[in-house]
Amino acid sequence: MDLPYFTSFPLQVARHFVGRVSLGDPWGHVFHTRGVGRLALASIAAIRRRHLDSREDGAPAIAFLGGYLSHHAMDRLIHPVVQRHVREALAVGGGWFESHHTEAEKYQSLFFHEETLGRDIMGSAYPREITATFPGASPWAARLPDELASVIENAIVEVHARTPGRSRLNAWLRWTTWYGRLLSSGQGWREGIAALRDADALRRRYYTDTGIASLVDQATELTLDYLRAADEALAVESLDRAARRRFLGVVPDLDLDVGA
Repeated sequence: MDLPYFTSFPLQVARHFVGRVSLGDPWGHVFHTRGVGRLALASIAAIRRRHLDSREDGAPAIAFLGGYLSHHAMDRLIHPVVQRHVREALAVGGGWFESHHTEAEKYQSLFFHEETLGRDIMGSAYPREITATFPGASPWAARLPDELASVIENAIVEVHARTPGRSRLNAWLRWTTWYGRLLSSGQGWREGIAALRDADALRRRYYTDTGIASLVDQATELTLDYLRAADEALAVESLDRAARRRFLGVVPDLDLDVGA
């Protein structure tokens, strides 16, 4: 869902360092606001058509589906808190919705990882290692595995009647890889807790007082519900109207930028 936000990454970095809002690909907005439950269902249908499972070539597609469902659950429960921060920031000083949204999520992520891993991850190997695990990831020649790319493209076409195209998907993956490397570089600490002027106050405002840790636990439980629904949809003899309705009853279409 978030890969489109890394489009034209060098330009995004330049804008960040001069205090300008990042300009993500419009597909990022589409993936968060339109047909988000149906896109998961369409991915399941594409996996079924290809008779993929967790073995060999099917593993990346199954992993993608799990990651998509987890992202859906996290955004569904945590984005209402993000939106509250955005409204407060706009009321106080104006500015751009996107920059306030990104800032709130940045602080939530920093303090969550600090609590769970016991350290500030910025400037460490962690971001680079995480992004390197993405199938096909590379800073120079990123390329999604064919089966995974076909599943993603077919699912997007089924829901949106158009697709970003294979080259754009691969470009998003390449720049995401660079993002991980940048955060793990010697300058990565500048995006971390060590560079914050009042880390304790920000930790209370964006993490402790809003109960993010509890929301992550709830979203994890919701993800398990989603995965059970996906497992049923993958195993059912026919993905007919009733089976589709059951899945969407668990994994609904929502505006995930807002959450629910």
